[in-house]
Amino acid sequence: MEKNEAKKSIIFIGPSAVGKSTMARWFSSTYNIPYYSADLYINDSFKEYKLKNNINSTDIYEYIESFKDKALLKKEWETFMVAFIFWFLENLDNSNKMQAVCFGASHTLFENKDNFTKVQNKLSEYNNTILLLPSKDYDKSMNILNKRGGWKSLNDSIINSESTYNLAHKTVYTEDLSEEELFDKLSDLLLEDYETRYYLYYNQFKRRNDCEKQVANQLNLYKKKYE
Repeated sequence: MEKNEAKKSIIFIGPSAVGKSTMARWFSSTYNIPYYSADLYINDSFKEYKLKNNINSTDIYEYIESFKDKALLKKEWETFMVAFIFWFLENLDNSNKMQAVCFGASHTLFENKDNFTKVQNKLSEYNNTILLLPSKDYDKSMNILNKRGGWKSLNDSIINSESTYNLAHKTVYTEDLSEEELFDKLSDLLLEDYETRYYLYYNQFKRRNDCEKQVANQLNLYKKKYE
């Protein structure tokens, strides 16, 4: 990934099994923009983090498991998560003016005020951070997520976490919506912003033109072969 200057990414946050990666992939496919799942880059970031902090663990999971004290574990996880979010967003590929990004479920849990403020300031550079939740009602949300196989204890923390709500620029509730209906609702919401609308349509039309050029080239090759 190359350094990002566009700041126009669509970033989905929220509990596990709410549909973040599904919607990010829909936007990637429909509007011809790159898709990134932040979870896939955690260990890449940890390689730099452990060198800076003289950590001997092989990966982030081995490092986290080395903590026996839950309070210390939570503190260190937050510290690493701040570093990771900065690393991840600063290294998004800028060859395209927009990306569809899915944050991991635990990437928005911050109890420490300084850590939260750092991440909030970073995400303020992006005006399309969207929190997905099943419902405004806690019990309904947990029931829906549990049926989908969501991580119960983590989802409980996320839904009850002020930091998750405060990091989002927009909140969308998914209850009673099919994937297609949710995508349409999110598209309508994002297309209200002129710059977002411009970049989404630009990439969509670019793909259409590229496809038309490829078809035209194939037809020309076919004609030359059989003329």
